[in-house]
Amino acid sequence: MSTRKSIVLICFLVVILTIWRMPASLVTRFLASNPHTPITLLNTSGTLWDGSGRISNNAIREVNISWSIPIFDILLLSPSVIWKLDNSDSVLQGKSSISDKKITTDLSGTIGSAFLNRIFSEYDVRLDGSLSVESLSVVTDLSESFSINQLDGLAIWTGGEVTYMLAKSPVTIMSPVFELELFNKTPSIIDARLNSPNYSFPLLLASLTERGNLNVKVTKAFTEIFGNKWPGQESEENIVLELEEYIF
Repeated sequence: MSTRKSIVLICFLVVILTIWRMPASLVTRFLASNPHTPITLLNTSGTLWDGSGRISNNAIREVNISWSIPIFDILLLSPSVIWKLDNSDSVLQGKSSISDKKITTDLSGTIGSAFLNRIFSEYDVRLDGSLSVESLSVVTDLSESFSINQLDGLAIWTGGEVTYMLAKSPVTIMSPVFELELFNKTPSIIDARLNSPNYSFPLLLASLTERGNLNVKVTKAFTEIFGNKWPGQESEENIVLELEEYIF
């Protein structure tokens, strides 16, 4: 082999080795440079391709994260990340792929009461149970707005004590098992249906438009479960309360 070819080969190997050993801290710099990214990555270790760290945002304190980037997916022009989040009693894992200016994420896992109570503490709600994410698929636009345009899946609340404030006094009820179905009935509208094995009808219906309008319909049975039964002679499956709010 000629000297010139040897130099080219060595340079090529050095470039490949440098790329392969890129530190995980590059992800931190990327997230910090993107103002539309709602999370912060700290205490990274490993490489860009196989690393770990801790993430946080306004609603969530630090949570452990680990990830790997399959090289084969990059060669297929469909880069993806296999990731795992875990903290005390909660574990979520999944895969996020980029294709056609969209990010598709499929995930599953369990969210425990310690993690849930961090989120709901500002609403004066305390939960004693866990949420099992059986399967969830999220499609988001890879744009400045980073909007969600598709959400499908099933999450199951195990049931347990729920404490909340009513007229400045704590109220504790024993919640049954709930099943939350998420689906897209029409384009750009995300629908949700809350079911329970104890009832033959949905207890709550909700929809969220791409413009951020949230509509929630509450049945009489749902108000009874939470210790504040709606007055009147309506049947349990009747919608007795409808709320609408612009949330983003």
